[in-house]
Amino acid sequence: MGSICDAISASDETAAGGGTAGGGKAGGAPGADANGAPADALSYVSRRPGNFALVASHSLWEMQLLVFAREDVARSVSQLKQSSVATGLGGIIGNKGGVACGMVLGGTTRLCFMTCHLAARATRLRTRASNFAEVLRRLEVGLTAQGTPANQPLHDYDHFFVMGDLNYRVDLGFHGSPTEFTTV
Repeated sequence: MGSICDAISASDETAAGGGTAGGGKAGGAPGADANGAPADALSYVSRRPGNFALVASHSLWEMQLLVFAREDVARSVSQLKQSSVATGLGGIIGNKGGVACGMVLGGTTRLCFMTCHLAARATRLRTRASNFAEVLRRLEVGLTAQGTPANQPLHDYDHFFVMGDLNYRVDLGFHGSPTEFTTV
């Protein structure tokens, strides 16, 4: 096998019709490959058994979404769509928000992967819920035809995977003493 970058290039040509998948930025970041993916993730995957290809790479500030697949599976990816939504300060700063990548696998199965970084702290539950809803509303990864009234990525995919630093907490009813809180 050549380098994983060769496999990426070949799968990009097949999956996205050539060029940078999803129209995202190409390279430029220190320690990144030509597609903007962190080099350490690529070296990790390239050392794994089997041949893997990077299907998609998209980022927003420090949020990174990398989608890998075995080379034989990567060849069957089509309709690749990528998008990011910033919900930080003023709704424009990318320290909070989400990054998503949607695709059709084998011409039949519609998959979407999304990573989010939502507002922290227990008192910001409503803000987290609002930010999550805003990310879903503003993402442009829907598979519906252009001109459709609503972008509804949750309804456009067979499987929708959400991951990241969602900052939701399980309230077990005990938060410790004020002294413990201030010393931690």
